[in-house]
This record gives sequence, C-alpha cells and structure tokens, in this order.
Amino acid sequence: MNSISLGPGATTNSRDQQDSSALYRCFPDLVRFSIGEKKELVYNPLTRARQALPSHMVAALFACTEFATIAEHAKKFAAQIKVPATQAPSIAQAMSKLAEAGLLVSNKELKERLATGAEFNKISKRISTVGIPTRNRPANLQETMESWAECSSHYKRDVEYLIADDSEDPSVREANRNALKSVKEKYGAKIYWAGPDEKKQYAQALAKAGDLPQSIVDFALLNPDNYPLPTGANRNFLLLSTVGEYFIHADDDVVNKVLPSPSSHKQLTLLSQLDPFEFWFDSVNQPVPDDSKFALQDVFALHEELLGKTAGACVAQTGSDVDLNKTRSTFFRRLEPSGGKVLVTAFGLAGDSGMDASNYLLGLDNEQRARLLESEEVYRQMLMNHRCIRATRGPAISEGPFCTAMNVAFDNTEFLPPFMPVQRNSDGIFAQLIRATCPGGMFGYLPWTVNHKRPGSKLREIQTRMRISDIIYHIVGGYAPISYYSSPEQNLTGLSGTLTEIGSLPVNEFERQIKLIFWQLHTRKIGQLELLLKKYGEKPDFWSGDVRTHIQELKDAMVAENFVVPRDLDESIEAQTALERTQQLILKLADLLRHWNAIREAARELKSKERILGEQI
Repeated sequence: MNSISLGPGATTNSRDQQDSSALYRCFPDLVRFSIGEKKELVYNPLTRARQALPSHMVAALFACTEFATIAEHAKKFAAQIKVPATQAPSIAQAMSKLAEAGLLVSNKELKERLATGAEFNKISKRISTVGIPTRNRPANLQETMESWAECSSHYKRDVEYLIADDSEDPSVREANRNALKSVKEKYGAKIYWAGPDEKKQYAQALAKAGDLPQSIVDFALLNPDNYPLPTGANRNFLLLSTVGEYFIHADDDVVNKVLPSPSSHKQLTLLSQLDPFEFWFDSVNQPVPDDSKFALQDVFALHEELLGKTAGACVAQTGSDVDLNKTRSTFFRRLEPSGGKVLVTAFGLAGDSGMDASNYLLGLDNEQRARLLESEEVYRQMLMNHRCIRATRGPAISEGPFCTAMNVAFDNTEFLPPFMPVQRNSDGIFAQLIRATCPGGMFGYLPWTVNHKRPGSKLREIQTRMRISDIIYHIVGGYAPISYYSSPEQNLTGLSGTLTEIGSLPVNEFERQIKLIFWQLHTRKIGQLELLLKKYGEKPDFWSGDVRTHIQELKDAMVAENFVVPRDLDESIEAQTALERTQQLILKLADLLRHWNAIREAARELKSKERILGEQI
C-alpha cells in the first residue's frame, strides 16, 4: 500500500485526527474522475475536499461504507484484498490521511452539522384537520371515519374533518353524507363534506380571488377531462383548503387503528435511499395481523414527533444515538439553507400492499428476500393477494422522495407542491415534486402500521409497460434544482419550463426521449436481477424461473412497437394519439406548476375571509 500526497488545497480535520476512537465513513456519492496513470480525482461535495488518488487508495476509500475506527476499516480492507494482517497498520496510516483530507467524514462532524441545523427549528403547530378523499365506497368511509372520530374524541384532540367526495352517482354521495351524519351523532365530530358542486364553487372562488385561468384551477381540482382516476384532484382540494395548517391525509380504506412495526425500536435513522420501508410477508412465522390486533393510539401526537421539525431538532429530541450510515453527502447539503425540515410524515401499513404490480418483489435482497422466499406458498400468496406489512423498524428521516398517502401528515405552513391531479401514483409524483422544488424538504417515517383494508384486492401482475404516471414520475425525477439554496418559486419556474419543453416536442422526438429514459431503467433492472441470480445461484427454482421470465419480458418490451405507450390509456387508442395525450397532460401539469404559488395564495386569501369547507354535516 503506497502512501499518498495530499497536494494543494487539502483540508484537515484536526479535531478527530489524534483520536483513535473516532468513527469515519465514506459517502457513496463522492464525485470521481479518471485522470490517467491509474489515478482518479475524488471530490467530496460536502467538505469540498478533493484529491488525486491512485486506484488502490480509491478502492480503500470506498470500502469504508459504514462508521468504524480507522483501525477497524484498515483491518477489514486488508482482509478484503487478501493481504497479510501485518499490513493493516500501513493501510490505517494511509486512511488517516484520507480522513485528514476530508474525504472520509467523521460521525462527530456530521452530528455537529445536525446540531447547527437544529437552530433553524421553530415551535411546531398541532394538527388541526384530517382530510379524507373518497369515491364510491360508503361502507369503507363510515368505518374509516368512525375510527378517526373515536381517536380524536378519546385523546381530546380538537380537529376538523374534511371529506372530499368524488363519487359519480348522487345516491352514493347521499349514502356517504348519511354515513358521516351517523358518525357526527355518535362522536360529536366537526365534519365538513364537499362533493362535485362544492368543489366547483371553490374552484370558481379561487380563480376569481387570484385572477387565475379557470381552466388551470379546474385541472387542479375537478378532472374536467374525465380521467378514470382523479384521486390527486381530491387531494389538491384538501391541500388548498388547509393552507397554513398541519393536517393529516387519510385514504378512505385505511382504518385509524395502529400496530407497532415488527422488531420496532426508537433509534432515529437518517437516510438517503428512495424507499425506507421493509417488507414482512404473510406466513406462519410472521402473519399479517387481523383487525383485532390493531389498537387506538394518539396518531396525531405520533405524527407531531417529527412533523415540521428540522432533522437536527429531531435528533436532539430523541435522546439516543442516531444512525447515519445510510446517508449520502446530499442529505447534509440539504441542511445548509434552513436545517432540512420534515414536510411529510408517514405511517407504514399492514394488509394490502397498495402496489399496482409485483415487479418490485422480484428484486428484493437480503432479509426481505429471505422472508419472501420462506416457502413457495408464501411467495405465491404474496404475488396473488399482496398481503404484507410495509414499514420502517424505527423512526426515520429521509431525503429520498417516497410517499404513500394512506396515512400521512403535511406541514402545510410551508410551501408544498400540488398532487398530480389524475391517474395513479399521484402521491409518488408529489414526493418527486417536493424533491424538485423544496431542496431542504425531508420525509419522516414512523415505526407504526395502519390497517389497509383495500376492497376487491386482486392479482397484481408483473408489468413491463409503463403508465402515464411512470412517465411523469421519471421526467420530474430527472429534474435537478439549480442549487440547494434556490427557492421553491425558482424551482417551480425551472421545472415548469422543462415540462413545457418536453410536452411541446414533436411526438416522434417525445417518443425517442421517453424510450431513452425507460431503456436505461429497464437495462438497470435487468442488470440488478442478473446479479441477484448470480448471488443466489439461481435458487430457489420457483423464484429464479419468474426472474428469468421477467428479464426476457423486459428485453422483449424494449424492442416492442408500443414500448412507451402508457398501458393505462384505452387499448383502442393508436400509439401516436396515446403519446400526444400524454404530452397534453404534461403541458397541463407545467401550467399548473407555473400558477401554483398564485393558487396557494388565493386559497390563503379565501381562508382568511371565510373558511370554505363545503357543507357542514
């Protein structure tokens, strides 16, 4: 192991330099450039340290994946490259220089950055509203609403309930109102109901108050083009009606009784990964709990543990050590402008997975894979009915844009983007919009599960074609804000411009651009699945057979004529027409983002004059 020359511009960390017990790790997102002669320029965006390193030192640097002492890292790396343990001290000496240069970061330094971020925190508000979107499910709505009213009554929480009803049939809407009346009579809850007419009146009042184009407000709230799934429009009604508040959004098929996550703990984890949830599957060893296992808890207080607080403030209040092993440098860069504030908090779920397809399950690894493949029966049952538990083991704060809106709370005192008004995964696109427009925005996750009682569960097939929402999700996900210091207004303008440009392309060029995105995604997925097959020796056969079939389906899809034609559009529509409709939807989203700040301000103005919540039950 050769020694390294630090070169000009190096930074040192004298606080930890002489402390043999100090813990260090390498961020996985350090920037690397090959500069020839078996050397790389390595740059740490957080510390701004940069060094030209020989390839063997780059390998040593990136081997330090979790916090450990320099001596422990050196011993582990010596074993990894199969050199005598007697060489560990010289490796440790070289690694010490990486720490002094700022390429390895210490646990102590990151905690100090978090402590600084805590200074940005302000006194948190209490949750004041629960919003529930509903559509054609009176029985589910009554059960859900009763569970919430019981909770607020038991824990003496003064909250209002706002029901956004998108049911088409007037008789169903009347059944929903009757269900709400029975809850009102039983618990004395303050309930407001808004059907299509009430939401239309609100949209007209918004447009008038903000001097806004009515068509754009209608797209946000009313589904004027009659797409089959307008869930996001209902959610936007709730979002605008609660501007300036902390509020909870709950789906109408999620009962407000909770259960701790399996193997739950209290240690706070900070992380950068996209999906923080783990899976547990319905089996003899870990059965998905039935209704009787869920219990009443103060769900409002549980959300308020993280909601509206900076990451540093959350660390300070836990009173226990924090796990920083899953963070990237970007997490701490997001703290710099304003401390990194938790804008959304979410519970896990037990019952139906809420997933539209089974693709994700084939790529599970490590403990989750072992649980899925406990037996072929467990595996097949999961593919058939999607009964599982999805949750974090402990409280977590993530920069990764992941949101399942079954039981989530929002800090609506801060800027929040709109939901995609139509089609599936409006909550996933919403999370991507937070990442794109709110650089300091964080997501909080709580180690509790709610009872998801999705009606009419059915086989979720393994899919190779994308939906409209997948296309929009990845376009928004590919947008990078200018900097972590740019404002939501600047980012909305930039993202809206990007969407306008994409939506205005000639249809053939649009198709080419989308193909490039999804060819890359499919290729990456194929590579990941092939690595898993190699890692596990293509065993067990029932799993590897499905994986091989899916890999071939992905390959076939990539050369198919209809590869990027959204599968959630009518199959009778010609490919070009389907792509044009997708572009039209992208342009509508661009217009909505361009006007969103003005729409929020109009909602704030209306609320200051008279709280428009529809009909009081």
